[in-house]
Amino acid sequence: MGWAFTQKRIDRHPLAYTRFQVGKAKPQVILDMDELRKIEQFQTQNTTLLKVKALFLFQSYTALSDTDMRSFSYQKNVRIIDGVECITGNRNKNDVAYILPFLPKAKAIYEENGNKLPLIKQQPYNRFLKELGALAGIDKVLTTHVARRTAGSYFLANGVRMETVSKMLGHASMRETERVYAKLFNSQVIAETKHLREIS
Repeated sequence: MGWAFTQKRIDRHPLAYTRFQVGKAKPQVILDMDELRKIEQFQTQNTTLLKVKALFLFQSYTALSDTDMRSFSYQKNVRIIDGVECITGNRNKNDVAYILPFLPKAKAIYEENGNKLPLIKQQPYNRFLKELGALAGIDKVLTTHVARRTAGSYFLANGVRMETVSKMLGHASMRETERVYAKLFNSQVIAETKHLREIS
């Protein structure tokens, strides 16, 4: 509209005096380790739910997005760096490079499924994630984003620096990482500076 007005294609800017309200950001849903353990321990005979469980846990241990997980292959994405197995690649979303540890739990899921991931179509995956959460006794709505954020919070809670987590997740900027993990980061600041009260 602004361009059309400056080029005299329209007589007036119809939105010139319009003010848009920005809504509050929704709180980020992240599972704590007890909730993740509930999913690990969840048992069922339903083969689809078992696949969904495996995929959600794989994402929770790798921090891969749904799209990046679907294109994951050991040959293409796993590299040995300084003697450590790492998942590497460029995010499909923004082409930013990422590097993640290939943690033993994630590798076990991959190997238990015949050295591949038990992929199901995206729409049923999202639908069954909600069912998995309810059946496992999780009072939060599970999504692929929840798995990814849970992995990031696990890294932060175990002493990985915010800058490193940002690189691991392939975020385009540190601001994105800080926005997602702001609450967790605040509690980390309090925990790490608690001793200062005793010496001041």
